[in-house]
Amino acid sequence: MWGVFMFTVLNIVRQAENRRFFCFRRRKKEQPLLSRVAVRGGAFFYTLTLYADKHGEVDFSAVPEMCLCRVIPVEGTELPERCPVKLYRPSVFPLTVFLNSSIGLLKRAEDDPRTRTVGIVDPKARLQHGVEHFIPYAKTIRVFTEMPEKYDAVCEMLVKAWGVAPVVSQNSAAMQSCDYVFAPFQNIEGERQGTARMRQGGNAILAGNTVLLPPEIEMRRPAGTDPLLFAAALYELCNVKEIETLTYDRFVPIKTDAIY
Repeated sequence: MWGVFMFTVLNIVRQAENRRFFCFRRRKKEQPLLSRVAVRGGAFFYTLTLYADKHGEVDFSAVPEMCLCRVIPVEGTELPERCPVKLYRPSVFPLTVFLNSSIGLLKRAEDDPRTRTVGIVDPKARLQHGVEHFIPYAKTIRVFTEMPEKYDAVCEMLVKAWGVAPVVSQNSAAMQSCDYVFAPFQNIEGERQGTARMRQGGNAILAGNTVLLPPEIEMRRPAGTDPLLFAAALYELCNVKEIETLTYDRFVPIKTDAIY
């Protein structure tokens, strides 16, 4: 019995990567390698290694169906066009890292927060309950969204709690005069979804790079697994809540003007 399933880290080994076993594999088909890795409190995840044949085909028939849901491929793994694998897509953790990192950046900034204007790009109003975290670090907060009505209740609550509320607009031009613009949901070609971008003082656009995991978590991360995606799976699926304070290890400039 494997117990309750959480997520799977998948590696597909191609023949060119496995030359030592080439002759052996011509005589005998290699079986999937499935292992369970304990996290804590009874939580765990799987690692799964599959071997492609000489034609590059991958046989998933011997893999339990539960191990093909919520899958994180190892870096460089190419999935066949038609396969039963369902990739894991984080929903909460990237936003948590974004909020932690953005607030940390504002805390360290040298400009006066009493004159600071912060802009937030939130087309689908997914950040409405996170806006409150920015209030202590800006004089004015502006939100660009396609769904301003979803901010109505939040604005009313913020007025009661803080005496202020963000200026919500459907016009992206509202972002142009902001000292900082945070855009957590944009996806620039070549970057993974969930990377934060921010325009600081009208200068460089910065992107969150990755996260540095605590040693206890890092030692369990399979080689080649994206740290942010792995941490998201642990947080969302394995209830590893002690990593909820993680931030991007650094922000790096990117060559683009597309932030909203």
